[in-house]
This record gives sequence, C-alpha cells and structure tokens, in this order.
Amino acid sequence: MTALNDLPLYRQVADRLAAAVHDGAYRQGDRLPSVRMLARDWDVSINTVIEAYRDLSAHGLITARPQTGYFVSAADSTIVEPGESTPPAGPTPIGTSELALQVLQDGRRPGMLALGAALPDPAKLPLTEVDRIINRILADDPEIAHRYEMPPGAASLRTAIARLYLHADCRLHSDGIVATAGGLEAMVLALRATCPPGAIVAVESPTYYGILQALDGLGLQALEIPTSPQGGMNLGVLCFALDEHRVAAVMVISNFCNPGGSRMSDQAKQELVVLLAERDLPLIEETSTVTSRTMVYARAWRNPLMSLAMPGACCCVVLSARSYRRVYESVSSRLGVGIARSNDSRRHRAWLLAAWLSTPSHA
Repeated sequence: MTALNDLPLYRQVADRLAAAVHDGAYRQGDRLPSVRMLARDWDVSINTVIEAYRDLSAHGLITARPQTGYFVSAADSTIVEPGESTPPAGPTPIGTSELALQVLQDGRRPGMLALGAALPDPAKLPLTEVDRIINRILADDPEIAHRYEMPPGAASLRTAIARLYLHADCRLHSDGIVATAGGLEAMVLALRATCPPGAIVAVESPTYYGILQALDGLGLQALEIPTSPQGGMNLGVLCFALDEHRVAAVMVISNFCNPGGSRMSDQAKQELVVLLAERDLPLIEETSTVTSRTMVYARAWRNPLMSLAMPGACCCVVLSARSYRRVYESVSSRLGVGIARSNDSRRHRAWLLAAWLSTPSHA
C-alpha cells in the first residue's frame, strides 16, 4: 500500500478499514486482522497499523481487548428521546389508506416484527384462560355463537363494561354503552355522531394510523396538535388552534398514546376536559383495557378522561380490548365499545346508534 494522496498513510489504512466495516465486511463483534497480518497483507509497517487502529478506537468504531485483539464496536445503544412534534399549523385532508395497507402487509412478511398494528405478543395474553371461558359460555348457551346481537349490544356485556370502569374511577350506566364489532368501528361511530362531512378534528401528532384512516374514510380533516413523548398533547397550542379554527371534535389517546407512548398527567387531563367543556366541544378518547391482574400497566389505566368529565359534557370513549375474565362474557376475541357520558347519556347513545344504523354495512 502506497501513499496516493495527501493523507498520512495511517489515515488511509483507517479509512479503508472503516469503509470495510460500513460495507458489512466486518460486522458488530467481528475480530479484525491482527496488527502483523494486516501490515503484511497491506504492505505497511506495524506502526502504521497500530496508529490506524488507535485512530479507529478513538472514534469508537473498534474496541481493543487486551491479549485478544481489535473488534468492531457494538452499535451505540443511546437513544435520544424525541422532542415535541412540529406538525402543520392548519387542518389538512387525510390520505393514508394505501400507506396503512402497505404497513399491515409488510407486517405479515416472515421475519418482520409488526409494530404498526400495536398488537400485544400472544405469549403475554391469558389465552388458555380465555379459551376456557369461551368453552364454558358455549356449553351454557350453544346458540350464542350463531345468532346476531342487536344494538346496542347484550345487556349483560354492557353491564360488565360499566362495572369494569369502576376500576378506573368512572361511574357509567349501561344505557350509555354501545357494543360494536371492533375498536375502529366504535371510533367511526363516535366521529359520525359528532362531526359533519368536511369537519375538522383535532388529533395528536403523531397519532394512531387507524384514527387517520377513520378520518379519511369519513371525509374529515385532521388538525394536528404538537405532542411530546413526555406529556402528550400541547394544550396551549390546542387552545390557540380552537380559537383559530372551527373544530368539531377533539380525539386523543391520553394513556400510552400510540405511537409516541406518552401519558398525560392527571392535571393535564383535567385541563383538557375543562377546556373542551367550556367550549361545548365533543371529546373522543381512544383507550385500551388493562384490567387483568397480570398486566403491568393496570394502575396506569386509572383516570381516563371520561372519569374527569364535567356533568353535561359530551364525552365519548372508544374502548378496544381483548376478552379477559371478569370483563367480557363474550365469545368474540375482539370487541369495540362506544361509551357516551353526560347528564343525558341515553341521548348520546342514540347518536351512536343512529350513526351505527346509517352505516351502509348495517343499513
């Protein structure tokens, strides 16, 4: 190896090794050639190779192990938490259907870890217990799996859901609950019941892609509100946006927002509820149940926004859950629930039912 440019020879050796690492010739944890071997193969002095290795070590690309040699360093595992998002200031039409479909299709590829759908690992779910419950229900009522349940859903199911929400410090009446075929359907019903076509809906940025799909399908516009992984939606910006735009509803995921993972503080939740109640704006919250005693975040599920809703406020909760014991006496493994809470919960339930009955697939 000869000097063909103005760089010192050891730098040329270091650059050549760095290129080999970046190109994949040497991977994380691989041992590099010994000093003597590289000096012989590349026709340079031992001191030149030593200087090159020292330079690469100083830059963190390789690591020296006493009595062993030089190895490609592990990738930097330090992950910088993202700051608050900076979405466009005004409302925008949605066009995410093709992208969402591509994400779901890619998630089915072998060896691909599907994070886009935010589905739990089946190994972490009490499937054996759920199967036992399903078999018991079928034994008691064999026809239950072969008949339709008319809206608003089975009374026993809605009563169980109302009891479930007591664990979240939220008192509900079963008359304010509508069972649906999935969380997304409940979300769509809540939007149809509160937003005319072309209306503006304030959402977190980034938000769950299913929410964007629902807005897209209903011809609604999204007004993205800056959101941070630490505290969720920026309520100051939301307040300003509500002054500047005619927003029809606000949709949030206050606990473990998907995909950012943020959880709003109880104080921020209270401020949001008060802000929207003062403006008489509907609040739609998407949440997931974590009521099983084996679930890690059971306590964090307390205080959904509905539990803080002021009397008379229009507050809808979209609940998506898997069937757990003590929660749903249902043979369905996926369930969506639309819940309306106010002084007139029956009226708000009627809105959800009207939206349900006007959906083409149910008409």
